[in-house]
Amino acid sequence: MPEPGWYDDPTGEAPQRWWDGERWTEHVSSPSTPAVPPAPNPSTPTPPAPAPPPGPGVGATVAAPLTPPAPGFPTPAPAASSARGSKAPLLIVGTIVVVLAIIGIAVFLLARGGSGTEGIDAGHRVDLAVESEGSWEYEFEAPAGTLVIDVRGDGSFDPVAFLQDSSGRQLAMNDDRSAEQREEYGGDFLDSLIEIDVAEGRYRLIVEGWMGAAGTGQALFPVVGG
Repeated sequence: MPEPGWYDDPTGEAPQRWWDGERWTEHVSSPSTPAVPPAPNPSTPTPPAPAPPPGPGVGATVAAPLTPPAPGFPTPAPAASSARGSKAPLLIVGTIVVVLAIIGIAVFLLARGGSGTEGIDAGHRVDLAVESEGSWEYEFEAPAGTLVIDVRGDGSFDPVAFLQDSSGRQLAMNDDRSAEQREEYGGDFLDSLIEIDVAEGRYRLIVEGWMGAAGTGQALFPVVGG
């Protein structure tokens, strides 16, 4: 329908008649009367204009649009996680290196067969074991004087004895003891015996098997500082 306003009077009674949006009213205009909109009819209430939507700052909360991640592209991991992940292999490798180093030291000490540097007295004794093509070593502290080292093999084992000072210089070597030594100290002729005068200090006894043979035995020290 036409909007409310003055229109040509369809009845012809006046130049213009007021249309209220639904029907023609009794209000008319004449040439001497300006066309002024009539007061609203109380019986015909004018519908209220629709209220405008609330603004962003008045009683409404406007949520920012969420942009979903593009499909096919994984969300990157935090930098801290990446750093931890990159360090994990290094920690594993470091642990393996430490374990192997400890095992290597233990194997080396077992191969040497020594019990560390210690002071000895007359009558001291220590068991020995020589692997095939290997050797047994024993470090000790000795006072100044005569030092007798009696090395005996178990069964048919033929030991060969070497004595070194703390610098690794060889001081004495013996394979088979003499008849006089067997008479004084006993033992088999295949056993080794070293008899030497030494200064106070640290020494190393090395025992090998004849022709690289393996075997066990004992190292005795009947005279120390005599």
